[in-house]
Amino acid sequence: MGNRMLCAASGILWAKAAGRSVYVDWRDEAYSRNRENSFHSFFAAPGVLRDAPADRDDTFPPVWRGHMDLSVSEMLHRFDPDKHSSLTVHKKYSIDPSRTNYTQPTVVFWYYMDRFRDMAKLVRARVEGYAGLSVGEISRKAIGEELPLVAPLRGRVDAFVEAHFTVPIVGVHVRHSDLAADLSKLESAVREQLASLPGAAVFLATDNRGVEEEYLKKFDRVITTPKWFPPEGAAMHQNKCCADPVANGEEALLDMHLLSRCDALVYAGRSTFGEIACLLSDAPRGQITDVDRRDPMVFTKRFIRRLTA
Repeated sequence: MGNRMLCAASGILWAKAAGRSVYVDWRDEAYSRNRENSFHSFFAAPGVLRDAPADRDDTFPPVWRGHMDLSVSEMLHRFDPDKHSSLTVHKKYSIDPSRTNYTQPTVVFWYYMDRFRDMAKLVRARVEGYAGLSVGEISRKAIGEELPLVAPLRGRVDAFVEAHFTVPIVGVHVRHSDLAADLSKLESAVREQLASLPGAAVFLATDNRGVEEEYLKKFDRVITTPKWFPPEGAAMHQNKCCADPVANGEEALLDMHLLSRCDALVYAGRSTFGEIACLLSDAPRGQITDVDRRDPMVFTKRFIRRLTA
């Protein structure tokens, strides 16, 4: 969910800078039933079109011509099956977001994460409210304003906060499935934040039932939301075992926004889910801990992505 939110917010912001209308295509199997576009099931994004653009013979990049009904994953599987993990394959399937002088009526933007840094100069100059903002501030504003939750989801977040966040809350995101965070670092950081907030409870957002059971044993008061869990070690999203991918997406967004409403936040920056919760959070910076902030592997991976974007 985090990766596609960063991509969607980037695309929406680029379209504003370019003076174009925008359609966000989430018809792939990750969060969709029967190839319906699930984007509007989750977000009340102002100005985002509901009808898919026509398949044209002048779409750019050219690889999309005749294939606008396919997802990026399907395109990669068909044309570049050995490049799903490539750091540069996006250049074949996406425009360059640092420029807007494309003459084609329909252009396609896609990336694994965000491209706010690459479009920052354009956005500052052309999009109202973004002048003078740093890349971090652009990221925070875009995620918060371009992807507002639909009213029913926003209501669920508010109702949960009112019912359960009656004491100070330390939120923690623990991804421990196909991508595993360091459990000991996360637990230590949670205990540090609890020590600074007397009487606080823990709000746990995790994709692993075993992690939830461990936290319930180790901490006096743990708050969680009901959700579907995947088999041990399997990814929670894009999982064929999940009977309702739309509900799966709603559960993810509920957890993400609840994390952002906590008084303190602990997460591992290798996961974009936690990164977005941080961007949305109003907690004091001293009460937000990224246990990956000094991890050399995470730093190197981000640096390489930036170089190859």
